[in-house]
Parts: sequence; structure tokens; C-alpha cells
Amino acid sequence: MSLQESQEQSEHTVEEAMDETQEEPTTESPVSDSDTQAPSSEPEPVRAPAPEKQPQSSEGSIHTEGVEGPAWYVIHCYSGYENKVRHNLEQRIETMGMRDKIFDVVIPTQEEIEVKDGKRRTVERHIFPGYVLVNMTLSEESWYVVRNTPGVTGFVGMGNTPTPLRAEEVAQIVKPETILAWQRKLAADKFDGSTQRKSPGRPRVEKELEDLVVQMAKEHRGWGYDRLVGALAHLGYEISDQTVGNILKRRGIPTAPERRKTTTWKAFIRTHMDVLWATDFFTTEVWTLGGLVTYYILFFIHLESRQVHIAGVTSHPHEPWMMQMARNLTMDEWGILKPGQYLIYDRDTKFCAAFKRMLDDAGVKRVPLPPRTPWLNAYAERWIQSVKTEVLSQMILFGGRSLRYALSDNWLRVL
Repeated sequence: MSLQESQEQSEHTVEEAMDETQEEPTTESPVSDSDTQAPSSEPEPVRAPAPEKQPQSSEGSIHTEGVEGPAWYVIHCYSGYENKVRHNLEQRIETMGMRDKIFDVVIPTQEEIEVKDGKRRTVERHIFPGYVLVNMTLSEESWYVVRNTPGVTGFVGMGNTPTPLRAEEVAQIVKPETILAWQRKLAADKFDGSTQRKSPGRPRVEKELEDLVVQMAKEHRGWGYDRLVGALAHLGYEISDQTVGNILKRRGIPTAPERRKTTTWKAFIRTHMDVLWATDFFTTEVWTLGGLVTYYILFFIHLESRQVHIAGVTSHPHEPWMMQMARNLTMDEWGILKPGQYLIYDRDTKFCAAFKRMLDDAGVKRVPLPPRTPWLNAYAERWIQSVKTEVLSQMILFGGRSLRYALSDNWLRVL
């Protein structure tokens, strides 16, 4: 049976089904003669029913006698929606696990040369608009999946039994490269052992071990792959140097020669902690005879030992007072700032030019921070929060002497 004959028989079957539906009497409510004669005077065109209104139970069971193995069947859809129907059908095949019964979905096309705007180009056109070919093993399950796909209006065939295409009909419709692709797919499926594998490919390295490799590479920037493998072996991990290299490449970490040339700001700070000091001001309110007065406290903190030194307490941090603080900090016998050390400070205007000049003369290297970046002076800022929360907020201070006593070593040992 050719595709055109199958189409005519399918349309004839649909018309007979629609005539029988119109002749069936209804039991819901009586109708008058005028109502029954109205459709005959102006017959309505026959339209293909929507897919969602045709469940399997209304179609009845299909007949599969004499149909064995996979064959090609023709399904009808709305013209212009062939690609959409194929996409919907392939999605249903995957989600419903019907790949073992429905093998391929093909839209018959042919290449044509068209001339547009004086340019020749090759385009693909549908040979049979409104029809899609499906290669499947006919059964109740496969028929239901195809028939209830959105956009499919029905199978081409007699009654409820789809009619398979003959081999010569398929050869006339399908391209030679498509037939060769089927041959390659069948040969690949014959030797496909993916269903017997527990997991695809080689087993992946555990995330815990991978994170450990990355951590060791970052902490020891001069260690190569072999050195990392040896260190991991001491910890009881068996891993090859190639695997270590793949992990570092996947995480974007360069090789050991490249890592030696660069460093992080965190690593730089840790390396120079013993020569780094940080300074800052903080304020508190003190009761005096004139009322509440704001006092300024200048302190220094050694980043390696966290040792805090209260340089001075005053209500007027003017330039002469700051110059005296600089003299006290840089004196040879009891000054805390030595030549070659670094001092981190913000851009507070109380750090006047004379104070900076005296630090430079003493050989202390200044490290001014960018504007509005208190997080870059995190050690000093954290100590300010601690002393205010644990000490100053628990007291009512009367006079500068009580403030100096509160900031003495006896009180600050708890911090």
C-alpha cells in the first residue's frame, strides 16, 4: 500500500467515524426535528480531533496480529508542525523509557536549490507535509505513547490498526545517508555495554581528597606533583602524579614554577607578620567637671604576637601631641617601632605630616591604606570592638585618670 493510498483510506475512515457519531442517539435530553435537520442544511467541515480529547480507552484496543518486529509507520499531524511533533515525541520516548520499542522519528525531506535576491542556496523541504515516519515495534504501549503525543492526530491505516510501510516505500522516502546512519546505530547498539556499567568512565577522586590536594598546593606553593604525591602517601592516600595534575588544572591552579613567582596577600602578610604593626584611634565619652568630653586613644598592635600598646590618651590630639607620640614610639631604648618595620594606618587627618616625617626619619616604613577600607586594618578594628564591648561599655568613667586605669594592663589581660 502506497503512502497516498494510506492517506485516502485514513481520511475515508475518519469521515465514516464522524458520520456514525452524528447518527448515534443521545440520552441526555430530547431534541426536536428542527434541531436534527439544521446540520443537514449546512454541513460542518470535518476536523481532526485534538490529541488530548482522544484517550486510549475511546479508541479501543489495536490489532497487532501478523505484525512482528520493528517497522515504519506513518503518523498524521498538522501541516507546519512536523518538527514540533518530532521534538515532543522524542521527549516522551526518553521520559517514558520507550527507547527499546520506539527507535527513530524521521521527517521526509529533500534538498532543493532556490534563488533569492540573486543568490543560490540549498534548502530542505518536506516531501509529505503533515506526515512523520516512526520506526517502532507496534504494541499497546508504543501505540499509546505515539498517539497521545501533542500534535499527533492519528496513524495512517485501517481502523485502529496502523499500516506499516513496505521496504520499497521506505527506500523511496528516506535518504541514503539516513539508512547508513541506521546501520551504524544498529552496529553500535550490538556492542554497547553501557547498561552493564555501574558508572560511566573511571571512578572520580573523592571530594575530600581533591580538596586536600588543592589545599596543600596553595599552602606549599613550591611543591610539584611528585612532592604532593609523597606528602599524601604519608597521610595514607594513594594517588598518582597525573591525577594530582588533573585536579590542579581543573581547579585553575598553575604548576609549581608558576606558583613560586606569585603569592597571595594573605601569604604575604603571614610571611611578614613579625615586622608589621598597625595603629588607629578610637574614642569614648568621659565625665568631667565640664560635662561629657570625648577622649581619643591612640594604640598600636603587633600583628604576629597581638601585643597591644596604648601610646596615649588625650582630648585634644593636635600636632604637638602627635609629634611627642612619634618621639616616644621611635626612641632607641624603649620605643616599640624599630627601623625596617612596617606601620599600617588609615588616612585619618590626625596622622599629620610632622608625625609621618618623624617615622620616616626613624626608618619605619609607612603603609597607608586606601580611603574607606577599614577591613584592611582588621586586627586593629577587631581589638577596638573587643575593648569597647568587654571593658568600656561596662563602666562609667570620671576623668582621664579613670580612663587610663581602665586601659591599663590589669584590665586588658582578659582580652
